[in-house]
Amino acid sequence: MKTNKNLLQVTTIVLVVVLLTTAMFFTFNYSAAKVSSTNLFDSTGSNLDGITSEITTPLSYDTRIAKGDSLFEANYFSLAATEYAFAINIQEENPEAHAKLGQTYLAQNEDEKAAQNLARAYQLAPENEEYKTQYALTLLRTSNLEKTTEILNESNKEDQTILFYSGILATFQHDYKQAEKDFQATQMQSFTDAFSKYSSQVEGDDVYLRALLTQSLSDEGEYRLAQNLATEVLNEKSDYRDVWILLGYAKLKLEDYQEAEDAFKQAKILDSVKPETHYFLATAHYMQEEYEEAIAEFELALLYDFEPEEQAYAKLAESQLFLENYAEALEAYEYLVKIDHESAESFVQPVWLAIHELKDLDRALTIAQEAQAMFPSESMSHNLTGWVYIERNELEEAEEALETALALDPDLPAAHYNTGLLYEKIGDIDAAKEALRDAYDLAGPSQEIGVMAAERYNALVIQEAS
Repeated sequence: MKTNKNLLQVTTIVLVVVLLTTAMFFTFNYSAAKVSSTNLFDSTGSNLDGITSEITTPLSYDTRIAKGDSLFEANYFSLAATEYAFAINIQEENPEAHAKLGQTYLAQNEDEKAAQNLARAYQLAPENEEYKTQYALTLLRTSNLEKTTEILNESNKEDQTILFYSGILATFQHDYKQAEKDFQATQMQSFTDAFSKYSSQVEGDDVYLRALLTQSLSDEGEYRLAQNLATEVLNEKSDYRDVWILLGYAKLKLEDYQEAEDAFKQAKILDSVKPETHYFLATAHYMQEEYEEAIAEFELALLYDFEPEEQAYAKLAESQLFLENYAEALEAYEYLVKIDHESAESFVQPVWLAIHELKDLDRALTIAQEAQAMFPSESMSHNLTGWVYIERNELEEAEEALETALALDPDLPAAHYNTGLLYEKIGDIDAAKEALRDAYDLAGPSQEIGVMAAERYNALVIQEAS
């Protein structure tokens, strides 16, 4: 129930404690004698033999590819790239590993590296349409229009992806009739809408069309191409506010935060009251951990009626939290929960702030009761009320609230954790440990509440042993 800020501050200590005490946590009922007599390797030595075999036997090509695929699907792109690179070392002439490594670099927006690997895959298997298509994308992203034309001319003209890239290529070549034809064939609404808007202008300038297509590329998640097209437009018309915003947004998505900031500042010079400019500029500062600057821009965005305002208030509250401006953070969170009615989860941060940072239990209770009134059928709202009652030492009320929370959702780890704290206060240590164990089992070590449950459980075990 702590904030991301708080978690960052204690993560190192928590991890050390958890690593040192994990054995204790998982051996609840074993005696010290039982633990001390256990051998990591059995008497036959088969466990050790298995480990030695795994260390000394190189992994096969197929195993490396399979590991890479699993990591890629889990968005661990750097680790996936390592596995694919190992696979290439095993079978350099196999185009599959080169293509997969290229796709991984594409996912990380490392277009030059992607182009190198996909070029090799295409060289090894020039008839493979998938490799050809991916190679064409990398060429487009790196602005190699001549080579892109060559590859697309060799590709299946009826393939929707090829037609899409052909439309983008035609756009960069200023062949707008061909671009419109290709985009219409793909039936991609954002691009056909762009041409419709452009056609509706009596004296439409092609700079305006390219601005519309920049927006379409951004809508489709092609941020590198959107960046390239926006840059081209701005080289011709440097006072185009909306294109500066589009460029900044593409830079944000590509994680080029300083360049995004620079683009939004240019947009701000051209129009100082557009709320989106302030919001995105604030976001660029936020991503660079420049929280004071972020707060100033989020407040301006809200002043100029940015929508949806809950997004701005959420980031504003987090920025205040990172600066340890707890009173200001709580004010922002209190307003946020009044306009964000998605779930009781949004009340967790303000309750935590009121309890742990401002030591204002009356305010914490008011916030928790608001959550309960707004979300009476959600377990979390009753859990929050129970948590506050524990802190206020009003244990009968805490027990009632937590019983309701668990009746609504028996699998809510936080409710089990707080139940453990309640039993600890009552003095029923066995029941406290059981509830904390349930919290850990439900949350696991990947959630903070699971780590907290493990810590509290181990503290109780140590306390009993002393």
